[in-house]
Amino acid sequence: MEVYPYEIREYISQLDEYSKEVTELKTIYDLPAHSISTLFSFTRLTTQVSDLIRIALGEDNFYSKNIDDILTSAFKKAPLSPTPADIKDIQRLVEQAANKYQKRIETKEQKYYVDPKRIEDLKMIKLQDFDLRRLVLLCENINIAYRNGAFLTIPLLIRTILNHIPPIFKEDFEKFEEVINNYSGGKSFKEQMEILNSSMRKLADNYLHSNIGSSVLIPNETQIDQKTNLDVLLSKIISRLNSKNT
Repeated sequence: MEVYPYEIREYISQLDEYSKEVTELKTIYDLPAHSISTLFSFTRLTTQVSDLIRIALGEDNFYSKNIDDILTSAFKKAPLSPTPADIKDIQRLVEQAANKYQKRIETKEQKYYVDPKRIEDLKMIKLQDFDLRRLVLLCENINIAYRNGAFLTIPLLIRTILNHIPPIFKEDFEKFEEVINNYSGGKSFKEQMEILNSSMRKLADNYLHSNIGSSVLIPNETQIDQKTNLDVLLSKIISRLNSKNT
């Protein structure tokens, strides 16, 4: 199960709260007798923490396994309850898991398909002729999809961009093929746009129009990599629109 960054942050917050609760239970477990409700509370908290970590870090992660082992062991030995040392070990594992979550978030957030500078440049352009808000949103959604491994959506989003932007190059252009065949951007630009258009449309068509069967195509990061050619297109768009502003 894929855990998205905003969800991971929610899990970190929950883990922190559970960690505090487990720590607070320590004072209860220092008492000679343990109530059934206290034991139930400990079991519930520990199981929830373990399940949250398992969702985010995978079924066989180190932290959940050790938390489960501590919980199982605690109820096998007299007096059938966790010791203060058990509580401390669980808190340590929870804190370590939360730190691992945070590092994963930071790593993901450094991944971009569309250069953030291009998006900022597009946001700065204000023209009556062209409302760029949808183009900006498409670029931002591509980055969200890319960071979270939602590679299936990227060809669809890029195809939407290609359908959306032709009038920027000439008012009566309606299809991206018209940009490729008629815009005087040079041989290199034409070749790159042909590759971008062909690869993204073929991938998008495969995912949009193919029926389910015993085997289906699942895109990987390599297959959807048209970052350079998309960047060239966005650079050309920004340059053209800035020239209209002067």
